[in-house]
Amino acid sequence: IASRMGTPYLGKMLNAILLQHIRDTLPELKTKVHDLIAHTNTVLRQLGDDDITIMSSGGLLLNLLTRYSNAIVATIDGTNSESITKTELTGGARVNFIF
Repeated sequence: IASRMGTPYLGKMLNAILLQHIRDTLPELKTKVHDLIAHTNTVLRQLGDDDITIMSSGGLLLNLLTRYSNAIVATIDGTNSESITKTELTGGARVNFIF
């Protein structure tokens, strides 16, 4: 009974439990991470970045922000055909209405 008491035994048991838990959950975590990476790459390709592996993260961010700002400018100018509706004010007319 003395071999099962004390800090050294507790440390060994907790270490064994932790290692077993890591072995049990690591494959599932790897699968989730790979699925998230694949999903993120799909979303990036849908945004128009076919070659995302070559572009640096800074370049990718700059490209996305430029596209976003161009879309905002097109919406305000009224040249964005996706945002034009007949039931509500959009673009510059909406900005003029608010101010």
